[in-house]
Amino acid sequence: KIEAVLKKAENSFELKDGIAVKLLGKVDYYSPNGTLSFIVEGIDPVYTLGKIAQDRQRLIAELAKTGVLQKNKNIELPLVPLRIGLVTAFDSAAYNDFMDELRKSGYGFKVFLARAVMQGKNCEASVCEALRELNRMEGLDVLVVTRGGGSIAELSCFDSKAIAEAVAASRYPVLTGIGHEINTTVTDLAAHTFAKTPTAVAQFLVGRV
Repeated sequence: KIEAVLKKAENSFELKDGIAVKLLGKVDYYSPNGTLSFIVEGIDPVYTLGKIAQDRQRLIAELAKTGVLQKNKNIELPLVPLRIGLVTAFDSAAYNDFMDELRKSGYGFKVFLARAVMQGKNCEASVCEALRELNRMEGLDVLVVTRGGGSIAELSCFDSKAIAEAVAASRYPVLTGIGHEINTTVTDLAAHTFAKTPTAVAQFLVGRV
């Protein structure tokens, strides 16, 4: 019942650990052993979406104040960025869209993949580690973080202080292509340059070359 309500909501999302919810229910008391239970009967999706938006705005203000959102933008983007460190899930739609666009160009791109989990509770740590792994490599021109679109909750792992700080700490310029046209994540804001989709960020690189 709860999942059905969420699917019908504007900007539908899935329940997951770490997001605040507002629930309608009743308290049930079982007298033989003194057990109190809360029986959920409904959910207010507008409350959760509002909390996600508020938390995001607070984080953006904090990162702007500490300079995290500007730091990677100060790194010079190479004129011919052919050696690319790529953070994404291997053989995902995002991976294939990005690689196909580079191949179509006919230019000599060389892509070094650092596989990462791109949604869920392991996303934040996985993306940060992939960025660190690529920063340990020599001779790259640019890093790219990309995944396909999704719901607000699915993309919320990219509204992450840890990922934004990992982008800021990168010695290479970081480009992002995360989500669809309506989504701009905190990771996008911390990046040197962001595009709306995996295809669009590949087209940016092709155009640069």
